[in-house]
Amino acid sequence: MKTSTNIVASLAFLFISAIGTACSSSSTEKEAASEVVAKPAVQTSAKIVQLNAPDFAEKVKEAEVQLVDVRTAGEVATGKIPNAINIDYNTTNFEEMAAKLDPNKPVAVYCKVGGRSARAAKVFQELGFKQIFELEGGIISWNASGLATEKQ
Repeated sequence: MKTSTNIVASLAFLFISAIGTACSSSSTEKEAASEVVAKPAVQTSAKIVQLNAPDFAEKVKEAEVQLVDVRTAGEVATGKIPNAINIDYNTTNFEEMAAKLDPNKPVAVYCKVGGRSARAAKVFQELGFKQIFELEGGIISWNASGLATEKQ
């Protein structure tokens, strides 16, 4: 009986030792973890603010707002919000063109119904833009609100 107790105790000790070794971090892992913690926090991204058509219309009246229509040239030809510049989200150089805008000035973005502008807003966010506004429902909601458009 004494021998079986010693065997069980020895096995328990070995099991606990193995778990402790497997769960402990090496000094290199601990140093790497402390380096990650010690790095300065990254600046948080700007919040993307969705605005209904009347509120978006008021926002784009502000002098510094960069108004961007992310629809195709064909869609823009049917009518756009006055003073909007067209940067087609579907082009391969969308991010490059978006990066040419001033990230310190507000950007207001819209498309036809909201899908592309939502993705474009995230690109502007990743590019470090400070203020990003998106038209809820796109130009469809703008038109439904009776707001002015212009043709190129």
